[in-house]
Amino acid sequence: MKRKKESLTISETVVMDLSPAFIAGIAEAFPKATIVFDKFHVVKLLNDVLDNIRRREHRENVPSFNKIRYHLLKDPKKLKNNQRERLDDFLTRASLDTVESSDTPNFAYTLIRMFKKGYDYQRPSWVGRFFHQWIKLCQRSKVPEMLKTAQAILTHLKGIMAYFTYRVTNAYLFVFGKLKFDVPKLL
Repeated sequence: MKRKKESLTISETVVMDLSPAFIAGIAEAFPKATIVFDKFHVVKLLNDVLDNIRRREHRENVPSFNKIRYHLLKDPKKLKNNQRERLDDFLTRASLDTVESSDTPNFAYTLIRMFKKGYDYQRPSWVGRFFHQWIKLCQRSKVPEMLKTAQAILTHLKGIMAYFTYRVTNAYLFVFGKLKFDVPKLL
């Protein structure tokens, strides 16, 4: 399929998830476009990492992990009192990668909550310093999944940081449910 070059220069900013295929496609189709990684997808990546750590530790027969997944992944401000009490009890008793690293008190749950708070920053320069410090904390934690996550964040940091300049998201697309469209027709 042949496309006119001039029709592909209409977009200056593209909001997307962290998919390597999407990144490569946008870089080819819109070489001058700024890629902004959608906040929702970045946070989802972090929640998936936390859940993977929890699953790994649950497989290692840690009984305290029964029925705690929802509490770990939900925003603590939105938990009901009994849910908050269960989460607090779990966090104070457990000594695992999910809750505490052997070398530092920078456990996965806290690191991921900390990263999410980074989205509250208003100035890109401040958030840049914050995310670099966050990456260092992940590296110091020595939790394998957090080391991998820190590398992924570092790799995608330019697109994550672009969010703080443009403040755009593709969240409105998800409001409409299963939106069907043909991407090549849009290009």
